[in-house]
Amino acid sequence: MKRAIVGASATVGLAAGLLAGAPAQAVTGYDPDAAGHAGFTITPPSAAYVMAFHTCNGDCDNPTNHLIHLAQSADGASWTELSGWQPYQGSVPDAFRRANTIYVIGHGVSKVDVASGVVTAHALNIKKADGSKAMARDTSFAGQLADGRLVIVYVPSMQDVAGASEIPVMTAVEDAGSDGTAFTTTGQAISI
Repeated sequence: MKRAIVGASATVGLAAGLLAGAPAQAVTGYDPDAAGHAGFTITPPSAAYVMAFHTCNGDCDNPTNHLIHLAQSADGASWTELSGWQPYQGSVPDAFRRANTIYVIGHGVSKVDVASGVVTAHALNIKKADGSKAMARDTSFAGQLADGRLVIVYVPSMQDVAGASEIPVMTAVEDAGSDGTAFTTTGQAISI
């Protein structure tokens, strides 16, 4: 049975909050590319739709107060958090299903096995075309290529756009064989 995945992501918060020259960890209190948790098991999703979202405790302008959640819905209007989901620190999450895995980004990559409910955490590596680290922020899934690789969009770090009048939204394609954990930037999608 095929399930549609709906992600709740927006280019807000972290990208706007990074200070020129400050590493992401100094602003967020965690490395947004590192694995976000130690792993856990949920009741596998059974509804047609799944959505990643974040909540906050306290100051919502501070990404260290954000927690990533995963919910499901039969109709796309009424949502329930997945049973057993353990919210973890992270911001601006998104979700995408490929075969029997739901990928959740927002603090590394969490992979949800839809058959067993096992949730594993992995580091996320997004690099520029020259091979250097992209320090991508507010990453969101944009689709899937005909060969099965995932496509993401992201906002570059504020260090990369300091002084610019427009902020580019970049695209990156999954590195073959990385199973959703490594991407290489392919170009600019739009400017905002």
